[in-house]
Amino acid sequence: MGTVKLSRMRQITIPANVCRQLSMKDVDYLLLDVHEGKIVLTRAPENFAKHFKGISKGLFGKTAEEIDAYVTEERKSW
Repeated sequence: MGTVKLSRMRQITIPANVCRQLSMKDVDYLLLDVHEGKIVLTRAPENFAKHFKGISKGLFGKTAEEIDAYVTEERKSW
């Protein structure tokens, strides 16, 4: 764990040893989130489309028939 200072412009500098440890480059983007009162930084994927590809696979069914049945039921609820 290291200590960083928040500047007047609300900027922080990530220590060089942390960047080396994580193989971070100066062109990397980070995602910032607040979780239970803590700041969480996560390296952003280089390509969001590739990163999230297939994330919902099987969510509405595993076969075309299951998916069609799900959609039919959802439409009935409208």
